[in-house]
Amino acid sequence: MSPTSPVSDTRALRPAFDLLARRLKTAAAGRRIALMQNHGNLGDALIHYGTLRFLEDYGFSARTFDMGRRADKLACLALGAVQPLAGRWLFVYGGSGAWSDRTILGHDNVHRQLRVTRALFVMPSTFQRFGLPDGIPAFARDRAESLKVAPQAEFCHDMAFYLALLEPARVLPGRTPPDRRLGLFFRTDNEQAEPRLAALPGNDDVSADGLHSDDVHAFLRRIDRCAAIATDRLHVAIAGLILGKRVRLVENNYFKIRAVHEASIAGIFPGIELLTPEAALALLPDLIEEAGS
Repeated sequence: MSPTSPVSDTRALRPAFDLLARRLKTAAAGRRIALMQNHGNLGDALIHYGTLRFLEDYGFSARTFDMGRRADKLACLALGAVQPLAGRWLFVYGGSGAWSDRTILGHDNVHRQLRVTRALFVMPSTFQRFGLPDGIPAFARDRAESLKVAPQAEFCHDMAFYLALLEPARVLPGRTPPDRRLGLFFRTDNEQAEPRLAALPGNDDVSADGLHSDDVHAFLRRIDRCAAIATDRLHVAIAGLILGKRVRLVENNYFKIRAVHEASIAGIFPGIELLTPEAALALLPDLIEEAGS
């Protein structure tokens, strides 16, 4: 892999975020935004980082509620249930993959809030489960599989991609040159498609090494140390693309990675190679050699 990625044409990302901003403005209708931050790992922290920059740039004011904290869950339920306060808030659930058969936090948190209010809005997510009634705005971060279970959803890119529209110094200030040729960032959890990748010498499952509420700059700096990366984690790949790395991205064990690649990466970020797990296994000697240099 060359250490420098070809130049990306991120302007193609802008129209979808413009649409999202228009829909959110209409749904809010002057109400305050209660941003329900999905509980998860450092990939979720990157989504939240992009969401905050998006809201800031489009002129929205929001109060964040951490759905990993019981007190914040209860606060959202209370705000949604008590009149006249209920009419002052739009509950916006942050984008995630937590509507899947393996991880259902997002699905469950939104359905719990639905018991007390219909003033809900779902940011770009991947849906294997949905079940929300018509009239609740929701966005999918792919154009195919998610829309089969949430046909009323509109498309917008994953919120982490918003960072690709910003000046690099605003995303990660004080960058330094890479000191590693290739970083291996393969997942070790139940979404991995090939355990032999996670077992590679020097593998660093960076996303699992922290929480949604941790410092996203530290996460980005670990990836930025590498001239190129190989991963089966979507948000490690997105971080690498934002930072201008060359990326080998391996599909995981459900449709998320391929679907997001088709919707938001192909034709926009040329410095990426999408691989099946079988193709990645065939590259093991190369990966080991590059990561060790």
